[in-house]
Amino acid sequence: MDKYIFDESNSLWYDRQGDYYIPCLTLPAEEEHSITLHRRFVRGQILLSVVEYFSEEVTAVSIWEGIIYIFADTLTGHAVLVMFLFAIMDERGWQRLKKLPSLLLSPLTATALDLSLQAVIPDSWTVRYCISSCAILLICTLWVRWAWRIGFWRAFAAVCMAGIFQVAMSCLSILFTMIPLEGDLQFVVEEAAFWVVIPVAAALLYRLRFGAWFRLLLENESGQHWTALLLFGLEAAMEAFLILQKGIQPEYLAVYYLLVTTMAALTAGLVVYLARQFDATRKMEP
Repeated sequence: MDKYIFDESNSLWYDRQGDYYIPCLTLPAEEEHSITLHRRFVRGQILLSVVEYFSEEVTAVSIWEGIIYIFADTLTGHAVLVMFLFAIMDERGWQRLKKLPSLLLSPLTATALDLSLQAVIPDSWTVRYCISSCAILLICTLWVRWAWRIGFWRAFAAVCMAGIFQVAMSCLSILFTMIPLEGDLQFVVEEAAFWVVIPVAAALLYRLRFGAWFRLLLENESGQHWTALLLFGLEAAMEAFLILQKGIQPEYLAVYYLLVTTMAALTAGLVVYLARQFDATRKMEP
């Protein structure tokens, strides 16, 4: 009798073991437990999400490691947002720095919300992304309203404008990380680019007094809500670009990031133009 036979009816080989033929079956290697961390492709308003488990056995250490990553990157995003907020609000003093600890409520809430949504809708990353982003915008708006003692629409417009700059400058910093490097040098360049490009961009906005034009535009009380909604729409478009970048072919990513950055620059130019028009109209009034 043959040692091995092939059954054409099921396309299986059989191995003779004594008086019996046993199917030659092999099981795939057992995959080790790991957590895939899905993050916004930019630093700044970063949101990590534990999206996939490769084992039913999830250790407490792995869970806490994922939670810490989520909170740390969300906290980093809020730090970037604050940099641009201070430039946009044309802040000339340091007294509002004392109010920063209360803003920790936002990354804590965002982290808890993201983990909760993963349990409810684990397969809908885009929905979780949008809900978490809206929650961050709302909490930061309430904080700006309290810290600067301004109306809701002015605070909402400021947060949306800061979010636009945040996404754009993060894209710009990513361009530096696309330089092919090896080993730890790639990580060093990525972190250096991020922590150099964004503070320099915020300082440049502050130096050019962009915040003065922005605040002037919002002095038009009758149009504050329309300005805020316009900026919210542009910020939502920037967030949509972040989601859509996953479908961009790698050779076009550099151009894609430049286009996103250009959109933010055009938005800033639009704000300055509208502010000047409003200022000119106000001066013509008797």
